[in-house]
Amino acid sequence: MTDGSPTEGGTGGSAGSDSTTGGGTTGGGTTGDTTGSDGTTGGTTGSDGTTGDSGDASLCQDACDKLVSCGLEENVPECLSWCDPLVEEVSDPHVFLGCAALVEDFLECVAEEPMCFERDPCSGLDVAIEEQCSCGQTAGGAIDGSECTYEEECGVVSREVHCVGGTCTCEVNGEDVGECQTQAKICGSLDQGSDLMAIAAGECCGWEPFELGD
Repeated sequence: MTDGSPTEGGTGGSAGSDSTTGGGTTGGGTTGDTTGSDGTTGGTTGSDGTTGDSGDASLCQDACDKLVSCGLEENVPECLSWCDPLVEEVSDPHVFLGCAALVEDFLECVAEEPMCFERDPCSGLDVAIEEQCSCGQTAGGAIDGSECTYEEECGVVSREVHCVGGTCTCEVNGEDVGECQTQAKICGSLDQGSDLMAIAAGECCGWEPFELGD
């Protein structure tokens, strides 16, 4: 695993404000909860879509035991601090299609690695998680606030708010889902960071941002 952050990397190192996944075979952390496409926060589900955390907890425990024994994590509690949230964050199958299974396969691969990652056989799964199970935010527009666009994407769900002429149009996966007249608030937050813009866009469109950074 390599260090990195969501739009810059993914499951390694500390996750940035754009990332869903964090941690990795060299440790790291996660930020925020993952909200589903309906704006609700997802619980922990297995790769078969059933709810429950006993199996996932065991996978994290086994993987962390291996990482500690190989000297890649200092202790199990620190390892679990990124592994358990990683499992939970990709649990919504409507947003992170196939990601629960990818994470499960990755943790099983880590737990069963006999050579302490000399050849890093789990790197393919690591890359797949980074590419398919991450989140990102982008924002842009005119300095004078005459128009602006905010986009956020997690897994297979993308959202966009485009404001011009006093009206902001909301889209989910390319389809219009509503509009509002809060251009001044949304475009006015452009120079204050994507997190504030995410909040304003969510209030406009009736959804919760997937993830906010610290």
